[in-house]
Amino acid sequence: MENAIKFGLYGTTGEVVISLRAIIADDHLVVTIVNPFDPDMQMAEGTGFGLKSVKRRLYLLFGRNDLMQINKTNNAYVVVFRIPAISE
Repeated sequence: MENAIKFGLYGTTGEVVISLRAIIADDHLVVTIVNPFDPDMQMAEGTGFGLKSVKRRLYLLFGRNDLMQINKTNNAYVVVFRIPAISE
């Protein structure tokens, strides 16, 4: 969410909508965060530390590299991560 706010608001003067959706699907908590970006705007280059850190934590907790996807559409970044249910 921090990245969505940081990069979704950068250089924006109009209204911005950042969405967060969480659902349970296939024994996973699936969280989707979408933030807009202007493809014509020159954005400050991030280090990628925040997203790499989340991906690494998911790997350390669950031993899987497939729990986070990052997609870029024409005018939005979409980050989806899945947290498996822990069986007791």
